[in-house]
Amino acid sequence: MHSRTRQSNVRLLLIAHEIANGQHNAVSLSKKLDMTKSYAVQCISRLSDMGIDVQFVGPRTAGYYELLSWGWNDPEYLAKNYDDLRQELRESL
Repeated sequence: MHSRTRQSNVRLLLIAHEIANGQHNAVSLSKKLDMTKSYAVQCISRLSDMGIDVQFVGPRTAGYYELLSWGWNDPEYLAKNYDDLRQELRESL
């Protein structure tokens, strides 16, 4: 079992990975990662706590999030370990 802090950080990294690899809004992220829309929005707002910079592009009803900077995080590590991290998160629920 992993700590809640690790679970939270993994969840944020998965969201950042999805934003970096597709045009997602809160609804599509919530469906892709099995969470509520409000929780997805909350997580997106916390990405800056991990040094990850995102912005919303386009109109409110048809826009998407764009990743501007990974900060100190390693996107290559995340891409390589995405499936394992996602499984770890599922097992922690």
